[in-house]
This record gives sequence, C-alpha cells and structure tokens, in this order.
Amino acid sequence: MVKARKGILLSCDASIKTFILKLTEGNEDISLVDLDANHLLLTGDHEQLTFIQNQIQNLLNKNSFNPLQDAQNTTKHAKKKSK
Repeated sequence: MVKARKGILLSCDASIKTFILKLTEGNEDISLVDLDANHLLLTGDHEQLTFIQNQIQNLLNKNSFNPLQDAQNTTKHAKKKSK
C-alpha cells in the first residue's frame, strides 16, 4: 500500500545532505525522511526550511575565499607583528 506524506523535497549533493542530517540530528522540531543519496523529505513547515537554508548559507560563507577580506586580514596581521 502506498503512503503519501506532505512535505518539502530537498535535492542536494551528498556533502550538503550529510551536513543537513548532522544539523538536524537530535532536533525533534525538524523531521526529515532520508529518501536516497541526493534527496531528503522535510515534513515540516517553511520556518524549518528557512533555518536549514540559513545554516547552509553560513557554512558556505565560512568556506568561501574572498580576496579583499584576505588582503585586509593579512594587513592587520602584518601590523600586529611590526609592533
């Protein structure tokens, strides 16, 4: 017998899927169904989706290279050493 569930289908690569599963591990407010290697079913509301999207964006911002920011950090570090 087929069971239907209302939810939001999340499509992502394996690394982001692993991040989402770790992020929501132990969080009873967010309910996920692991469908396959690249899909999760979020059986919650849009607030939970927004939370997950924000956490992914924070992760991506931390792991991205910004040459201007890197140049500023290098300059600050050089000034501290010269003191």
